[in-house]
Amino acid sequence: MTGLHSSFIRAMQPSFRIPARGMIASWFGIAAFSLGGCLTPLEAPSRYDQVEPLCGDPVAWAAAVEDCRRAWEDDASCGGLLHFEGRIDGIDVSVASEVVESEFENLRYVGGEEVRLGISVLGQTDYNELNLSFNGMGGEIGPDVDLPPLLLAPVDHELGDYLVDANLRMSNGFQSQDLRVVEGSMQRLIQDDVEQAGSFSAAFAKKEDRVDGCFHLFVTRLTTASSDETKPDVAPRPDPEDRNGAG
Repeated sequence: MTGLHSSFIRAMQPSFRIPARGMIASWFGIAAFSLGGCLTPLEAPSRYDQVEPLCGDPVAWAAAVEDCRRAWEDDASCGGLLHFEGRIDGIDVSVASEVVESEFENLRYVGGEEVRLGISVLGQTDYNELNLSFNGMGGEIGPDVDLPPLLLAPVDHELGDYLVDANLRMSNGFQSQDLRVVEGSMQRLIQDDVEQAGSFSAAFAKKEDRVDGCFHLFVTRLTTASSDETKPDVAPRPDPEDRNGAG
């Protein structure tokens, strides 16, 4: 596989917009979304006000994905794209960033069939890190597999029941914060050996706050666990209109 150097790490080069809103805004500005290599002052520069994620612009998004794909194939210098906007813990956020590392975790059943356990997205600079993970995804891996919608919920569940846990972790080197998903949904467009793409709508920390985002990832690290069981039967599909997912 060309261009896969898991030891390669380079800082994210994102665009972001964060309003100044006291201590909480300072935390989010510095710990979560100040990913350009310098700390964000409380008074966010006006040039960030013009930044918009590309999830709603399919032409621009496709062009950005192809640029990232070429960099990934060349030297693994782009692990994908992660864009989202909305509110997290009462703070308005807008993020458009490249990914440092994209880890795919698979599970191989007896007989050789594999499913995707989860994905983890890492951004890193000299000052902070951001990690977004989706755990317990399930679903076959390949170019033309069936990918039903998934529901995001902070519950214990069985792999393959279409309920997925999600976590957002932020660290600035001095302190960190973990935010677990409250509710939401996830759509997958691609799930193959080296790519994972889709969109999500998720509430982290507070049910009344939600972010909507999209991602296109190119694997920089792959782990595969083995099961001593055969692949279980597929559970009934969830109602895609049920955004809570917890029943």
